Amino acid sequence: PAMWMKNTIIPLDILFIDDKGIIIHIAENTVPYSEELITPARPCRYALEINAGLSAKYGIKTGQKMLIGRLR
Repeated sequence: PAMWMKNTIIPLDILFIDDKGIIIHIAENTVPYSEELITPARPCRYALEINAGLSAKYGIKTGQKMLIGRLR
């Protein structure tokens, strides 16, 4: 999915996750109110938004697997 920050008032990190739970792209410190499209390099199933800076703070990186549970 493509995302944008048009109505978002705080910067975010957006984690794009595939259907196997692998983080395929991280858009760090996105710009509030921006209409620029944010897209991963390849298709994904989920997009997880967290406060900007948390992916760096907790060492979250592309290629890591997330335990998603039953989101279906």
